[in-house]
Amino acid sequence: MHEIIKDIVQLLYPAPERSRYPDRIELQQVRKELKARRATAMAAAHQKAAETDPLEDKLRELSALKAEIENQIALLVAYGRHFVRPRPYQLSTLADATQLSISGVRGISNRRSTCERVAEILGRSDVKGNIRPPVKPDLARSLANLARLDPKPP
Repeated sequence: MHEIIKDIVQLLYPAPERSRYPDRIELQQVRKELKARRATAMAAAHQKAAETDPLEDKLRELSALKAEIENQIALLVAYGRHFVRPRPYQLSTLADATQLSISGVRGISNRRSTCERVAEILGRSDVKGNIRPPVKPDLARSLANLARLDPKPP
């Protein structure tokens, strides 16, 4: 198990390339930081190794991180296409920034659930007014009470 953990740490925290650090002092600092990161990762992996497989555990952790990043990208793409004023970002601009195809960006930005989540988080409608944030229950109750108190015109 120790060998697997050591290999995983080495793969995830590879030695710096000398050519990237022409300054010897900077290279030494990077190596020192890397050594500390590796030691921390090794200790954490050994602690978990008694309970789980270190490779499977790291893959699960990275997959969860990937899913979170994909969710954040989707929120930002939907925001860029539907909530930015006065004009939305172009599909090609967002495609370049996300390294997705234009159709991929279009698919992400047109997911209603994602747009609704953006509206909910920001607390405002999209530019066209098609997607509105949900009304909070307390606000809905207050509005209903106001409607009852508001005298109706004759």
